[in-house]
Amino acid sequence: MQRLLCLASNLAKVVRVELERPRQIEIALNGQVLVTQNNLPQLTNTLLVPITLQSSNSLKITLKGSPLSFITVSVRGIDHIQPEILLVSPQEGQIIPSLTVEAEGSSNERLASVTAGLQGEATFPMSLSSDGRSFEGEVTSASPGPKTLIIVARDLAGNESVLQRAIRLDFNRPPEARLTLASSGTGIAPLVVLFDASQSSDPDGDSLQYRFDFDDGNTHMGAGANVSHQFSSPGNYDVEVRVTDPSGRTSTASVTVNVTAPVLPPYPVQIAPPLSQDTPQPFHETIEFLYSGPNPIQKDVQASAIREDLVATISGQVLDQDGNPLAGAKVTSLGKTELGYTISREDGKFDIAFNSGDYTTLKFERNGYASASRDIETR
Repeated sequence: MQRLLCLASNLAKVVRVELERPRQIEIALNGQVLVTQNNLPQLTNTLLVPITLQSSNSLKITLKGSPLSFITVSVRGIDHIQPEILLVSPQEGQIIPSLTVEAEGSSNERLASVTAGLQGEATFPMSLSSDGRSFEGEVTSASPGPKTLIIVARDLAGNESVLQRAIRLDFNRPPEARLTLASSGTGIAPLVVLFDASQSSDPDGDSLQYRFDFDDGNTHMGAGANVSHQFSSPGNYDVEVRVTDPSGRTSTASVTVNVTAPVLPPYPVQIAPPLSQDTPQPFHETIEFLYSGPNPIQKDVQASAIREDLVATISGQVLDQDGNPLAGAKVTSLGKTELGYTISREDGKFDIAFNSGDYTTLKFERNGYASASRDIETR
């Protein structure tokens, strides 16, 4: 008794028949006889028979022989059908507020591999479920904007399906705030300080709004990056700028302003020594208290800088742009550092000594204000 192996196949399916050769054999598929004793060679163990399967099939086997005779039939398909892919996420046209896309989907059959990528960019392998019928993973891009997501799925037979989906990465990066002092941040009150936030930037090129908080109860908001502010009272102020892009993302930066109370000189009548009631005094003796002694009104005057025979004084008043008295203004004689300086008092008035007989230019300086000068002819 011989044992026989039989295969019947076409481009779509294969029927495998294994038997111990009986005396009579007949195998029919859907009423069509495929194998008989006559067309089965005596010594063959393999027989390929082209077949065409339908959606529903009937296989009939007729076998006569000894009790040990048997036959085994197996059908194997050669798969050329692409897997059907369902992409659950992202949806067509979805706007994703990130540079990372989370892809998730499923298939109608077991998959061997799935990759995903954005057109023109890198591809990433997706993770498969234990049954190989679903997948998930992340795809990362280097830039925002409209993108085409491409999913490539392969089944166990190597059939490939490609699915494309249009999405948009609307990732917005936060701006970067920068704040510097455009004028001195230290001075006596009232102190006007200039702030510069023009070095703030947005990596996406968006326009910015600036909100300045001066830490004294006052704020300023607008599109301008440069502002000025007057601090009326002494103290330390942490000034903050908050920059905001159109999407609402923000960034902050800060600087510190130190405002001190002005140390104002006394009024001359408060410290002037009494005049002699008995003998006349030289003029220089009546005014030298202005620039000499332990705490003079006019400070840093060098020894012998003021000549006794030429000494004179100028009294004046410093006003701001609104005509109000300005205390704490530094008054010097331009180009004559040896004469020191004085400070305007609470009412803006000042007194300064110098040598007469020439032109003198007085210079006025105050933090937060433009400097000014006045030419004076003295004889």
